[in-house]
Amino acid sequence: MRHANFTFGTEFGTRMGQRRRCTDVGQRSILAIELPPDLGEAWCCGPPYVLLEAPFDEIEMKQAHRTAEDALQSALESHNWRES
Repeated sequence: MRHANFTFGTEFGTRMGQRRRCTDVGQRSILAIELPPDLGEAWCCGPPYVLLEAPFDEIEMKQAHRTAEDALQSALESHNWRES
């Protein structure tokens, strides 16, 4: 994903399989909380947030994806680029 794809509340996945929700958008970075599957939505409301906000820089944002299909497509494109 690119920086322009992130807005307050955007949900996305990470390389480690975590679901995250964008809580703040800066000039070149974002903040996001993890959305654990076993916690209710009330734990994810804010600000302020009960859950720890983690920063994502430009490199980490490129590795984020909206869906599993997007992650697979990105991996395939990356693989094809390296073979060229």
